[in-house]
Amino acid sequence: MDLQTDPTLGFTFGLIICFTGCATIAGPQANLVLATVEYQAVGAGGALTTLDYCDTVAIGGNPVPTSIVTTSASQSIPITDAGEITIFATNFMRGDCDNDGLMTISDAIQLLSQLFQGGALQLACADACEVNDDGGLNIADPIAVLQYLFVGGLPPPPPFPDCGVDPTPDAFGCDTQSAPCSP
Repeated sequence: MDLQTDPTLGFTFGLIICFTGCATIAGPQANLVLATVEYQAVGAGGALTTLDYCDTVAIGGNPVPTSIVTTSASQSIPITDAGEITIFATNFMRGDCDNDGLMTISDAIQLLSQLFQGGALQLACADACEVNDDGGLNIADPIAVLQYLFVGGLPPPPPFPDCGVDPTPDAFGCDTQSAPCSP
């Protein structure tokens, strides 16, 4: 199997199951899925972009047709569905880790619980929990909440105290729109 990606052009995928007839795959009627790709679109909210497929790809400068070849020397062309992607901005309030519309001690407790219970973090809006906007979810985030609430610490960076989109690019996002925020 060979998978090559390019951040602007997309990806190429090649798979050889067997050269000697030692294996077979289901016919075209089986709707065999060889690849599923998830894209993370980057851009401003409301932007529209297209997702297109092409009939041939150039690997190392040599065009290769997009096809599935079987041992009987017949071939079938894969089904490719083009489409459009609309980028939606997800509004949230930084520091509102529990998604109740306020930054309170419960937000610090929510994040501390997530950080120290083990396993993968399960947060509806990791961006909201990334309170200090330093690019990491760690103990510094609930500490920032507690300092702001109880000892006059600095307020979180935008979007705070109002809902908005994250002005700084990072690896975090929101799976769903924060409940109290409207677009």
